[in-house]
Amino acid sequence: MTNFSLLTRTITLFLAAAPALALLDHGLSHDQLAGIRQQLRDHAHASWEYGTASEAFLEIDNADLSVYGPAPFPPPRALPVDAWPVSNAKYIVDNKPNTKALMDDGAAGDPMSNGISVLLANATYPTDPRYNAAFMDQLDFIENVVPKDANGAISHRVSEVQLWADSVFMVPPILAYYGALQTDLDVQYKYLNMAVSQIRAYRQGLRDESTNNGLWHHVMQGSWNDARHWATGHGWAVSGILRVYQTVAKSASRDSMAWALPELTSYAEEIVAAVWQHQQPDGSLFNYLDEPGSFTEMSATALMAACTYRLALITDATAHIPAADKAFALVKNSIAEDGRLKNVVNPYDFTNPYDGVSPEGQGFVLMLQAAYRDFQAFSTGIDDSLGSAFSAFADVIAAAKGDNKVHGKREPHARRWGSRHH
Repeated sequence: MTNFSLLTRTITLFLAAAPALALLDHGLSHDQLAGIRQQLRDHAHASWEYGTASEAFLEIDNADLSVYGPAPFPPPRALPVDAWPVSNAKYIVDNKPNTKALMDDGAAGDPMSNGISVLLANATYPTDPRYNAAFMDQLDFIENVVPKDANGAISHRVSEVQLWADSVFMVPPILAYYGALQTDLDVQYKYLNMAVSQIRAYRQGLRDESTNNGLWHHVMQGSWNDARHWATGHGWAVSGILRVYQTVAKSASRDSMAWALPELTSYAEEIVAAVWQHQQPDGSLFNYLDEPGSFTEMSATALMAACTYRLALITDATAHIPAADKAFALVKNSIAEDGRLKNVVNPYDFTNPYDGVSPEGQGFVLMLQAAYRDFQAFSTGIDDSLGSAFSAFADVIAAAKGDNKVHGKREPHARRWGSRHH
């Protein structure tokens, strides 16, 4: 068993068996979570905000269907119509412009972030052909219409070649997810490999080689740049890298793609280590990480903490968990009574403080809670009161030590989950 750690296999399988309520007493309170959810629902309106919200609600409410679940390919069930990712996809498809992209907002990468929710909605509404058609249009747009740089990196903008760190969250995870759903292993490999190649190309284009400390520029190439080290950009990048890792590791191509897993973890580890070097005494990160004149920014602080818990579950390394714990403690104390995350950057200009609701920040807090929940389930040990779940946990360990039967290669149904040939 070389593709990903025993701990990762064990964690994901146990989370599917253990009673969910046993994990809810950790982290944010129920009242805080209710407020955070409501603010996110009420304020998400831009393409990347819908995509972020869908991923957040998937991880927090339907973990078995997220790539952090035990066996997400093919998805083990269809989401109900009232689940956020499905209602989000329905809204997008119902209002889709007469374009290839799911939404027309000038960005090439951001609309793609909704691809997973559209694919999941395709299973919820199996007789409605619009969802598959909408996804395939978006995929064709990303592959064949959007410009690329010399290294093959797909531009984050439509009008010119421009690389944004944000795009690592928006595009590669969806390419990988679509690939993992395919029964044709050649097609599956193509899209999984494409996702990894995009991450590699973005790292080549954005990593700050002048400092060689693992930090990335935010925006490069095109008609303007943001060459500074934007905190949230690093969170976007690491989160995307980890989701691609999970997708590859749980796909039917995991053996043929085994080479990609250490590459992806090395990229994620490099960024996580570099970012926490700039953590402030109160646990926060500055909006521009290494600029003392910048301001405390809690959206990035939440997302980087979430990524740190997720990375620890992959690598079994906990060196940065104290930093994540300190950050999470500050996040918990930065939630207003109405559920709004305070002290955030303006998500529409990424340079100025913002007193309003940052939808992406709200989503990051839900991702943090989900990641912390999963990490705590194992860092605190198994409570005997879990009863039969403990026996299930022991069985999982035994199975994981033996062979890969617990992760049998169940082949997806191409029509239901998205197909080029519908």
